[in-house]
Amino acid sequence: MPLTPQFTWEQDASSVALHVPLKGVSPKDVDIYVADLVVKINFKPYVLLVDLHARIQPENATVTIANGAIALVAQKHEPGVWQQLAYDGTKADRLERRKMSMARKEAFEQKLSEDRKDLKYQSEKKTLRDQMSLDDIERQRLEDLKADEKQSEEDAMYQTFRELQQQRPSQIQRKKPPVKSPKATPPAARPNEPPILEMTPDGEFEIPEPGPKIASSDDAPDRKWATSDTESDADDSDNQDDEANQPWIDDNDRDIDEGVTYLPPPRQTDQVSKIVFTPRVFPTPSRESTAVDEENWLMKNRKHLKSHKGLHAAAAQDISETDPVWLKARGDDFYRHKDFQSAINAYGDALAIDPSFTPCLSNRAACFLQVGEYQLCADDCTTALAQLPDRGETPTMPNIQLKVRVLVRRGTAYCQLGLYSQAKADYGVALTFHPQSEPLQLDFARIGQLEACAEQKKQADACYTNQDFVAARELYSQALTLDPTFISCLSNRAACHLALLDAPACIVDCTRALAILEDSVPSAVPYSAIPAPGSAKRRQWVLKTLVRRGAAYTIDKQWAKAEQDYLDGLILDPGNAQLTDDLAHVRRLKREAP
Repeated sequence: MPLTPQFTWEQDASSVALHVPLKGVSPKDVDIYVADLVVKINFKPYVLLVDLHARIQPENATVTIANGAIALVAQKHEPGVWQQLAYDGTKADRLERRKMSMARKEAFEQKLSEDRKDLKYQSEKKTLRDQMSLDDIERQRLEDLKADEKQSEEDAMYQTFRELQQQRPSQIQRKKPPVKSPKATPPAARPNEPPILEMTPDGEFEIPEPGPKIASSDDAPDRKWATSDTESDADDSDNQDDEANQPWIDDNDRDIDEGVTYLPPPRQTDQVSKIVFTPRVFPTPSRESTAVDEENWLMKNRKHLKSHKGLHAAAAQDISETDPVWLKARGDDFYRHKDFQSAINAYGDALAIDPSFTPCLSNRAACFLQVGEYQLCADDCTTALAQLPDRGETPTMPNIQLKVRVLVRRGTAYCQLGLYSQAKADYGVALTFHPQSEPLQLDFARIGQLEACAEQKKQADACYTNQDFVAARELYSQALTLDPTFISCLSNRAACHLALLDAPACIVDCTRALAILEDSVPSAVPYSAIPAPGSAKRRQWVLKTLVRRGAAYTIDKQWAKAEQDYLDGLILDPGNAQLTDDLAHVRRLKREAP
């Protein structure tokens, strides 16, 4: 069970201070919870839980970690001198005060979160309005410039038209030739006027013979005045020669001809326009309804599609899909914001372009370690170590520092997989590069302790398989003397107690195991092979431990507690028929009990 660390405290009329030594534990592995009546400091295997004598102001509390100790200073809610630090009352009173204090803390945190959201929303709203105002000003400026430019061009065009209109009359006067008056000629027949028909006495119409045809503008381009055959050729010979030499030209026809623009015929070309479509991995067209399924399939099978042109089409990509350095920086941003799955995808895209990008392998291994994919983490670390040069460089070289990080990450993954020998080897190699590193020394010693516990557990498991429960219980107890938090030994020893009908001992071991499973947080080196929080294996461990404790409560005739454990188990596995039958049996025994 968790141990209580040593601590000291001091106070004045307005504040109270608490000092707790860390005993070599890294500051990043410390979890501190401060409410108005409760202070909890957790650093494995120590847990300090203090129910305060009076209320404090948790929002003004300050925590300082220096010189291997924690210093917590909080302002008192009401000034005064306390007679003691902890509340002196019954267990029920302490639990009630603690529950109410934690409820107030949760309400305060929720209100603070909502205030932050509101502030962020208002800030974003103001920023958006300011940006829209700037956009409107810029748009109006551009529209004004366009209007001014359009007005200036229209004025220039109209001025040009006015100048052309002023020049046109003088040009027409220069082009028009002098007109000579012809001699009197009989009036010519109108070409479009039909002749008048007269009916003869016998009832027939007399159609006149067609006369000489008058040349029109359609028959001849040069229009001349028609003359009568009765005119004297001698009198008119000079005029005809002059008219032949100087034909009459219509000014309107000349103006129309001059205004016509003749366009050249279309050019002949042999070029063919080609349309390039975005390559796809799937032969079907892209659809929004199947986009999520396709993306999931690509994530699972990406390593088999490196040569597929639809996955990495350089012609259809920009720098965000072709530059591994840019993709690594994007993955680093995701990692800093704790979006590990997106970081894994970004690092995977960078490695698909450049498989020898070792920092991406190392960073993706760290992401796999955070999401509980320990085998994938070990595989990436192995690939990265194969790419790093094995030369006698100084510990300050970047390659050596990267190698140490990769070794530590693979060792941590091996610890989570229960491969303590491999983990110890990796930490040993890392210590050769940094022999003075105190965290590495502590982790190395811790892994050695876990390895010894694992050896004892293997022997105990063999005895348990042979149904030698007494020997198995003794071996599990010896392993727990080396590490009281080795969760699998605790759970298996509880099973031995249950098989030997030792219900109280089984209840104690199951309660300790559940406390470790509920309170454990990820650390640099795990205390035992505890599954990742939220994983299916971890839920299975909790379910199994709840069922064992429920069975022990049933043997001890504590029906209400047994019923509660079975109910909690059904929440984790609603479709468990055996657990449903056990719950019904306990309820029946509870009703029949006197």
